[in-house]
Amino acid sequence: MKVEFYTYAEYGEPLELTQQYIAENLKNIGIDAQITVYEGSVLWADAGSGGIEQNGNFDLDLWDDGYSGIDPTDYLWELYASDAAEPGSGWNIVRWKNEEFDTLLNDAYSLDEASRKETFCKMAKILNEDVPVILLFSTLNADAHSTRLEGIQSNINDVVSWNAADWKIVQ
Repeated sequence: MKVEFYTYAEYGEPLELTQQYIAENLKNIGIDAQITVYEGSVLWADAGSGGIEQNGNFDLDLWDDGYSGIDPTDYLWELYASDAAEPGSGWNIVRWKNEEFDTLLNDAYSLDEASRKETFCKMAKILNEDVPVILLFSTLNADAHSTRLEGIQSNINDVVSWNAADWKIVQ
């Protein structure tokens, strides 16, 4: 069996080494993964411009991912919602669709914290069972700031400046 295996160049050595490692392991079980490293602008181009990911033109695709926002529900929509599987609509590039997940995801847009927690646990169970995307590793995000700044709050789901309006300079 032969498959095309894509990643992008800008992330650098960690992603390229991971791609090579996966290809070596696939070869051990009889799958010949043909490695190609694209420029991100080619891989991520919009659907109308022939974007490889947006149009689903790949067998295997390795990418890093991040989420810049304070509500993880939006990230889950981008990556897993059925509507996000349509080229140009989101980043559900694996074209995974699950009606139960979609219903739960819509329910997750709630201010009821207990209900959200229960809903997120149900969505996690579905993702664990279906495995539409395999998450391989995480990298640390280290933020540094002057001790003269007060009010900075790191947030796992957003860039460090998400609450910049609350920052104060102290002497």
